[in-house]
Amino acid sequence: MYKPGFTVCWLSAIQLTMNSLNRGIVYVLLAPLFWGLSGVFAQFLFRDRAITPEWLVCVRLLIPGFILLLFAALRSVNIFAIWLFDTGRIALFSIFGIAAAQLSYFMAIKESNAATATVLQYLSPVIVAAVITVKLRRLPSARTVAAIVLALAGTFFITTHGNPGSLSISGAALAWGLGSAFAFTFYVMYSVNLVRKWNGMMVIGWGMFAGGVMLSLFIHPWNIPGVWNAGTFASIAFVVFFGGLISYYFYLMGIQSTGSQAGTILSCTEPLHSALFSIIFLGVHFTGMDWLGLLCIISTVIILTVRR
Repeated sequence: MYKPGFTVCWLSAIQLTMNSLNRGIVYVLLAPLFWGLSGVFAQFLFRDRAITPEWLVCVRLLIPGFILLLFAALRSVNIFAIWLFDTGRIALFSIFGIAAAQLSYFMAIKESNAATATVLQYLSPVIVAAVITVKLRRLPSARTVAAIVLALAGTFFITTHGNPGSLSISGAALAWGLGSAFAFTFYVMYSVNLVRKWNGMMVIGWGMFAGGVMLSLFIHPWNIPGVWNAGTFASIAFVVFFGGLISYYFYLMGIQSTGSQAGTILSCTEPLHSALFSIIFLGVHFTGMDWLGLLCIISTVIILTVRR
């Protein structure tokens, strides 16, 4: 028998699902937008306000890390248990994962620009695929080979502009950019088992906070560098809170609705945001070869993420 009430409930469920999916897409798109803007603000701070990458990374780790740990504690999570049972692993994750990835990324921005640093960091999925292929001792799939070829081509176009006899960016920028890709690879792969075993917010929180404490031993964040005015305060606040905390929250909220696969694809807009904002706000010049290289590297992420 036809039941109008059942139809109304069914349509309401579809509407709620669609609304949830749309919110998820918005959340996932906002995260790379904030990440991309964060890199541009960081470039402004390094270039025009004499803020050092080391100091900015230290602050960007300490403050969001502390807030994430506070949120985890308010949810009745025993935030100190991980140091009793997984001391070595969380220490390695903090130093060689989060701290190394962020420091190398911001150093690459200082040596080049936000867009170039972001694109080079996006080589990480290709490195992950190559590591997994070697670990499983099997021949790479056609998609993996295609992704590696595109990644190498993209890196070639960006770093040489098609001329193999010269570099279009400095050697230091290339080294820091590739270093950020490898550090981010370690961060992604090493965090999997930690997040499965422990609360994800606590793992990231300790990774950031402990990494910031480690850097503080060498950088001394209380020795504040640079030229300070309203623009400096606003830029640092954006890098720390929107780029380091709110974007993380939006991304996690988004992939709960869209799924990690769609979330990964949508997050590929970050290099595009970095490039566009660098051109608009900082006057960075992008050539046709730069855009071609950016397109190649973004394509690798899509190839590796989309399933048949």
